[in-house]
Amino acid sequence: FPAMVISRVIGLPIEAATGLVHLVLETNEILAGVVDAAQMQRAAEAAVETRAYLARHLQAAIDGVDDGVSLLGAVAGAVSEGSLSFDEAIGVLIQLVGAGTETTTSLIGVAVRRLAEDATLQEHLRGHPEEIPTFLEEVLRVEGPFRFHYRAARRDATLGGVTIPAGSRVLLMWAAANLDPSAYPDPDRIDLDRTLPKAHLAFGRGLHFCIGAPLARLEGRVAVERLLAATRHVSLDPDSPPRLRPSIFLRRLGSLPLALS
Repeated sequence: FPAMVISRVIGLPIEAATGLVHLVLETNEILAGVVDAAQMQRAAEAAVETRAYLARHLQAAIDGVDDGVSLLGAVAGAVSEGSLSFDEAIGVLIQLVGAGTETTTSLIGVAVRRLAEDATLQEHLRGHPEEIPTFLEEVLRVEGPFRFHYRAARRDATLGGVTIPAGSRVLLMWAAANLDPSAYPDPDRIDLDRTLPKAHLAFGRGLHFCIGAPLARLEGRVAVERLLAATRHVSLDPDSPPRLRPSIFLRRLGSLPLALS
């Protein structure tokens, strides 16, 4: 579903979304931090294939095949005007495809798992669908897709009483900030009555705030609304528990077998 949506937004063929999502997920294994050399090789090959796929469509748009009203058409126009190089444009598209697929997949999967684990919460949201957006904010806070980002200190600095020498690698663990009990009482609990449900850091903050946040929130809301409207009860499969994909960077389910009625 997220791959289809981001393909439509960019202007890529929706019928190719299934193949694209497999390439994206394989490529993102580069970020997992727990893969072996063979997995890294497969990830690198998937990255090359993803780039080639996007390059073909970008070149077609530059050559005038695109109607110019899609995001792909806008990027192609920027290349033609010289404000973006071809490689820079490909980098933009890779970022949009990668971030717009795996992270939203993670959000939807974790949200559905939380509902399947909590029949009371599930029934409450069926009766009060207007609270689904707040529920999704709590899911993002407790189990957001990205756990941290790396940064490099360009100069000596002090943060929270800790000295950070220039050149140091810094790991910004916003997943921990989202579970800080001084900011969120009973932080591990999904609480639909939080005063500022969007105050979490799952989408980053400031200049680096996620550009796709509104789209991710929309996709998550629609997916949960449709699921609850189409079912009377959603539960986990007792014979096949959910499985997280091994990664220290991205929190995403590898499988989520469900029982629906």
